[in-house]
Amino acid sequence: MIIYSGSNFIKYRLLLSTLFGKPVTIKNIQLNPDEPGAKDYQVSLIRLLDKLTNGSQFELNDTGSVLTYIPGLLIGGELEHDCSLQRGIGYFLEAVMILAPFCKLPMDIKLRGFCSPIILKKFIFGHCDVDLTINKRGAAPNGGGKVHFKCPVNSGNSGLRTIQFDECGLIQRIRGVSCSMKVSPAIANRMVEAAKGVLLNFISDVYIHTNHCHGNLGGESPELHFRLLDHSAFRKDTIIGEKLLNLFQILTHHNVGDLVTLFDGLKIDMTNIILPPVDSRQSSQCTVTCDNLPLGPANNDAHY
Repeated sequence: MIIYSGSNFIKYRLLLSTLFGKPVTIKNIQLNPDEPGAKDYQVSLIRLLDKLTNGSQFELNDTGSVLTYIPGLLIGGELEHDCSLQRGIGYFLEAVMILAPFCKLPMDIKLRGFCSPIILKKFIFGHCDVDLTINKRGAAPNGGGKVHFKCPVNSGNSGLRTIQFDECGLIQRIRGVSCSMKVSPAIANRMVEAAKGVLLNFISDVYIHTNHCHGNLGGESPELHFRLLDHSAFRKDTIIGEKLLNLFQILTHHNVGDLVTLFDGLKIDMTNIILPPVDSRQSSQCTVTCDNLPLGPANNDAHY
């Protein structure tokens, strides 16, 4: 039995306990004399874990300040859950995303509450059917949002991909979304115009989508959402970056003038390759010039 004190990282402690099958006891949860014990959103998370597993045992004392958790087997499957309105759906969806690849059955869950953004596809190898659909948007305090999340079972031979944020690179493009719920859609359009007025001074590739939710699709409370996402030029974790990295590793083992056979029967004459000196080949500064290199759309000169 692993014993923790305090409510910090309670979600991740429960998730790690579930993944490793280790029972835990968490003491001194929210030692506030006015409102002691676990909050509503923490209890809602416990109920969600109970639905995702089979045979789990939870025990809270009378004040709710001591939690004992004995994890069961991860099952998954088709589920529905009403999230606490104290936290966004993203708080609960993060827990589902961490556990979903290790469940016995493919995950197909519908969460109701108010919405927050998430990401998962970059961490799973091969063909990935991860799908997140926002059926209804909802805002605090009354919520009313609904998301539908699906995730396949992670097979043992595929593993999980790690993402290393070693370099950020230059910004290539900016994408965003402006949402309005139970308010005038003109306000969302004004936010887009104001944002573009600033961003277009620095980069030309800016696209911001507007989404106005009518009626029940807008949840129970009025609100405005505005989010921006930037894409950097550093693409080491993308398919193009992986091919470039593999190409660089292959070419460093040949000399100028060699005829090198690469993937798909493609051949490259090393006379067209400009490699750095041997002592600097670990610096990832390499220029490759060749024809018909399948690394990206209409790129005969690929730089890595």
